[in-house]
Amino acid sequence: MFEYGGVKISWLGHDGFKIKNAKTVYIDPYEIKGGEKAHILLISHNHLDHCSPED
Repeated sequence: MFEYGGVKISWLGHDGFKIKNAKTVYIDPYEIKGGEKAHILLISHNHLDHCSPED
């Protein structure tokens, strides 16, 4: 995890990231289990390894 100015950035594996401050943002979440509820969800493109809707 990297933290700067109160913003926490965590690598979730593969191409996924979580950015957390007052809100939680996920970028390309793939097979994440037990994560926090997202306020914003960003998907870079339509490959299955960049989003797993069942999570």
